[in-house]
Amino acid sequence: MALLQWSDRYATGIPAIDEEHQHLFQAVNELHAGLAAGHAKEQIGKTLDFLVDYTLQHFKAEEAYMAQNAFVG
Repeated sequence: MALLQWSDRYATGIPAIDEEHQHLFQAVNELHAGLAAGHAKEQIGKTLDFLVDYTLQHFKAEEAYMAQNAFVG
């Protein structure tokens, strides 16, 4: 069973952003499964690589979306 379950309550209503968030949930679940299966070293490395790329790409995409839509926070 997955550690985290995606729910529509987490949805932003922006399909591309929601899909990226779902990938983050998947990465956490893969980390959890890898640790539980005794593959900590390789899974942690894989997850950290994903998070570095994800962070750069995801926040770049969110910032672009906010700029395109004149978002004021």
